[in-house]
Amino acid sequence: AGDYTVVTTSGGCPSLPSTATTVTINPTPATPTIGAGGPITFCSGGSVTLTSSSATGNQWSLNGTPIGGAINQTYSATASGDYTVIVTASGCPSTASAATTVTVNPAPATPTIGAGGPTAFCSGGSVTLTSSSATGNQWSLNGTPIGGATNQTYSATAAGDYTVIVTASGCPSLPSAATTITITANPVITVGTVTNPSACATATGSIQVNGTATGVVSWTGAAVGNTGSVTLPYVITGLAAGTYNIIITVGSCP
Repeated sequence: AGDYTVVTTSGGCPSLPSTATTVTINPTPATPTIGAGGPITFCSGGSVTLTSSSATGNQWSLNGTPIGGAINQTYSATASGDYTVIVTASGCPSTASAATTVTVNPAPATPTIGAGGPTAFCSGGSVTLTSSSATGNQWSLNGTPIGGATNQTYSATAAGDYTVIVTASGCPSLPSAATTITITANPVITVGTVTNPSACATATGSIQVNGTATGVVSWTGAAVGNTGSVTLPYVITGLAAGTYNIIITVGSCP
């Protein structure tokens, strides 16, 4: 840098110096550094803010290729790769910063649920649900994770909507479609007054069956009366002396 002039000599006689030409050499900016505002390994859909040590003159690159419009001090990185930044001042570019490597892990595929039997059953029953993924499972009931339910299979004994999420490399999948379990409560009955029959051969008696369910009444012993759909309480009449077992069935639940 400086003022350059030239003198011409002819016949031993020098000319006057030329008008000065000033040469200016601008310094190369310092090599910038990159700071990350959070983890540089994250799941698909996430991001991390990268910040240049220079407030101005930045140009961000991904894998050595300039990113169009990425000239601010910060850049929100959403893709995997090596990020660098160059700072330009007075038309002079710096050396590229050291690379910051961002890793974006993909979310696992959305799992599916298979049922090992009917999903509607009576109280006390169960059905085995199986995730399509062998590992990384978390089962939920009505959207709430079930503690310890992390195997590929889950034995469902409660009514509700079951879903499963699969996690791989720290990234969760979308929840599976829900499998709805329906449980029918077993009806509760009591036996009311037993009238007659006495020991007489011609005597007959009746039993009143109490409860709240509507279903089918059946019993063991001699054939008596109609066993179709009834509403409790229900009276079974015409019974001879003896012992009778009474069952109320609602749907398939006794």
